Amino acid sequence: MSLTRRTIVATLATAALAATTVVAVNAMADTQPKAVNAQYGAAKVEAQDPNREFRAMPALQQVSWKNSSGTHKRLIRSVSIRPDGVPPVAERMQYQDGSGKWQDAKDARTGKPLMESSDAQYAMASNVFTDSAGQTVALETQAHKDSKGRYILRWITKDGGVSWTPSRTPLDFNGGSILDSASGQAFQKIVTLPDGSRLLPFYVAHPVGGGKYKFSAHLLVGDADATKLKRAATVFSSNTIDYSESSVARRSDGKLLMITRYETERGGFHYSKLLSRVTTSAVNSAADVAKAKWAAPTAVKVPGAADADVVSGVAPILSNMDSGVLMLVFGRPRNKIAFSTDGGTTWTTAHSFYDNMPTNCKSGYGGNPCSALGSSGYMGVAVTSPTTAVIMGDNCQAGWGCKANYKYPHGTTDLLWTATVTLK
Repeated sequence: MSLTRRTIVATLATAALAATTVVAVNAMADTQPKAVNAQYGAAKVEAQDPNREFRAMPALQQVSWKNSSGTHKRLIRSVSIRPDGVPPVAERMQYQDGSGKWQDAKDARTGKPLMESSDAQYAMASNVFTDSAGQTVALETQAHKDSKGRYILRWITKDGGVSWTPSRTPLDFNGGSILDSASGQAFQKIVTLPDGSRLLPFYVAHPVGGGKYKFSAHLLVGDADATKLKRAATVFSSNTIDYSESSVARRSDGKLLMITRYETERGGFHYSKLLSRVTTSAVNSAADVAKAKWAAPTAVKVPGAADADVVSGVAPILSNMDSGVLMLVFGRPRNKIAFSTDGGTTWTTAHSFYDNMPTNCKSGYGGNPCSALGSSGYMGVAVTSPTTAVIMGDNCQAGWGCKANYKYPHGTTDLLWTATVTLK
């Protein structure tokens, strides 16, 4: 398992895991969360794609667009079609047609499938928003660097995800020092502030002297169209602990809640954990992000999930639902969801949509414990209304999730599954 969702520098990620230590966090009060009446649809499994060996780590969004016949909505998604952590990366962007079938998105420049374009290998449906012109914009998760500096590609569609064109967004790290060989990841998703600014989590490796480095989790801010992005805050940073995948939400009281993944090692195995931080005051603008103060890091505790003190997990995704309810989707082990009615202080008992952990596992695989095998734990989350969402996940992590001679309840093929959530 690499530290990053995609390889920033493979040798760095491997070494970083070996160097991490268990983080010390403030314990939360053991209070009982208020109940949330959530109803879950059974996971529906999509048939294996005979043309792809790998299909995993999906991202999912609902988008809208207008044409001469009115306003329309549909789901778009991206899936990984390469082994995790093994370059080159390749993503497959798709849209759901009127019959519910998934079709490959096209490059508007060539008319060919987008995944065939050399500059579209990181085009994903993770960071999606509607710009001032009503177009759908998908910001890549991967940052790039060339002679002009660092940048993230914006992919823009006017037809609901059928065809896309790229545009470059410069990335200003605002004095921060980024390791030359590391590109960084924008994970995951876009938040819009009351002043129209766009807010995006970002993590990257920084040199700390003596040939060493650390991964820190930041917040980027941009204008309404995200034509420029600038580091506004560093939320999680340490000389000994690597922080990576993060998600941020603006709570009903205006404060920001950010949840991030960090790494630990125990008994020769790598484990991922989740921490949270909250701003001490409301954040309404880009200027507020830069000057905001953050409360001390707090362990994320989710009843019924793995590990009672600090929950195990990767790829956290926060979403705002009806009546101030926060929804947290995260995985590994399993594919879990929980809700909070108090701004992320406490969480309801976890529900797992889909389990494919091996039943006869004794020694893990490739430095990963048995609990990390099976599904990748990376899920796509499409909030379709204030009370409904569609969740998409995978059967096996691409490349290593269903290895070794173990028995996996749903087998070892590249299946995708979809489930629904409804708040009553």
